[in-house]
Amino acid sequence: MFGTDGVRDIANRGMMTPEIAMKLGRAFTLFLLKRGNSKPK
Repeated sequence: MFGTDGVRDIANRGMMTPEIAMKLGRAFTLFLLKRGNSKPK
């Protein structure tokens, strides 16, 4: 499911279902929100 360039799978086949895509998107959004809005040095 996870490759060197991100998430890889065929939509609606294998492990990448709409539910998994939604959970992945929510988790990434929470990660970004917790990370804050700081600029790199």
